[in-house]
Amino acid sequence: MSLTKVSYNLINGSTGVENVGIGENVFSSLTTGSSNTAFGFNAAAGITTSYGNVAIGLSALSSSLQTGDQNTAVGRFALLNSTTGYENVAVGTAALSGNTTGNINVAIGRKAGLRNTTGNENVAIGTNSMGNDVSPGVSTGDGNTAVGRNTLEDNTTGENNTAIGRVALPSNTTGNKNTALGYSSLANNTSGNDNVAIGANALETSTTVGANVAVGSFALNAATNERNTALGNAALLTTTTGTNVIGIGDAAAASSPTASNEATIGNNNLAKIRAPGIGLSLTRTGIEVTDGKIVFGTGSPEGVFTASVGSLFLRVDGGTNTTLYVKESGTGNTGWVAK
Repeated sequence: MSLTKVSYNLINGSTGVENVGIGENVFSSLTTGSSNTAFGFNAAAGITTSYGNVAIGLSALSSSLQTGDQNTAVGRFALLNSTTGYENVAVGTAALSGNTTGNINVAIGRKAGLRNTTGNENVAIGTNSMGNDVSPGVSTGDGNTAVGRNTLEDNTTGENNTAIGRVALPSNTTGNKNTALGYSSLANNTSGNDNVAIGANALETSTTVGANVAVGSFALNAATNERNTALGNAALLTTTTGTNVIGIGDAAAASSPTASNEATIGNNNLAKIRAPGIGLSLTRTGIEVTDGKIVFGTGSPEGVFTASVGSLFLRVDGGTNTTLYVKESGTGNTGWVAK
């Protein structure tokens, strides 16, 4: 038997090989387990038949039912309650300490992954990421990624969520497939699904609705309905109960907070929209097409508006025979004829 143990307690009856333990009560339950390493009081005290585990720190991997293989626990109480879980990595005080049968999880940081019990393939990096102090050990969701302090800290059954940034998606419990990137993004989402929030405070108010996309700080910040798209700093900032609303550009706002089924491009300072590939521009005064214009305005265009032959001027204050003007000659601002 190739067992090296520096401890106050001898291992009685163990047939395991290539184990190394330093500290009081390490490997106290070991029977046939092999290739395990333990440092610290009570470290790996619950390992019986498993192999390839590393436990460093007070009571790390110390569950009395520990049979999982190839776990790494570094820190006081890291992977404290793991039983059959395998290939987990926990670094930090109480990291993944609530995990029992969950597999292939990674938790780095104080109390990171604390809530996880049976969830698999989760990544939690940062203090209390997926690790609410109040209700530890109640998360069963799979495939979540939480990077940053308090990210996804309340998660219970939610799966395939990504939260990056301090307090990103912290209130999520059962919501699935949400992406939150930035400080306090999707901060109040609990059960909404398929949301994307990129930017500080993006989609911050949303709780149970889904399929919103907000890119930009404070984008869709007050939204409480679904299927909205906002792209730009503070885009659709004031939208509340509207649905199927699109806002593109800095501070782009819908016609009202409750408006639905409409699209807005730009803010009040936007004066021109161009599509150069087809030679089309929309301006405050009308529509411009390559080598031609359709212009709206007041008064006669003669001597005022420069355009090429074939252009049209629609006079909004005109009357009989003075509402429509056609540019019939010249390249300057003359040659307009009323029709």
